[in-house]
Amino acid sequence: KRLLNNSELINNSKKRIESIINIYDLLDVKQKVKVVQQQYFTKALNSLNELSVSEIKKEKLVLFADNLMKRTY
Repeated sequence: KRLLNNSELINNSKKRIESIINIYDLLDVKQKVKVVQQQYFTKALNSLNELSVSEIKKEKLVLFADNLMKRTY
């Protein structure tokens, strides 16, 4: 067996990552995840509206949830 040097390991890892990203892009995973994410967000807001908690407290939670939805990574 031959040991790979660090640069070969890095290159192989990069190639694998690029391949997976290409597959995700072909399957339109990002858009599908956004749709499901929005569905859960809407469901959460609906549940929040059903709680008997002051509107001020709900507003803080809505702002927090909205910030989570808008974050970039």
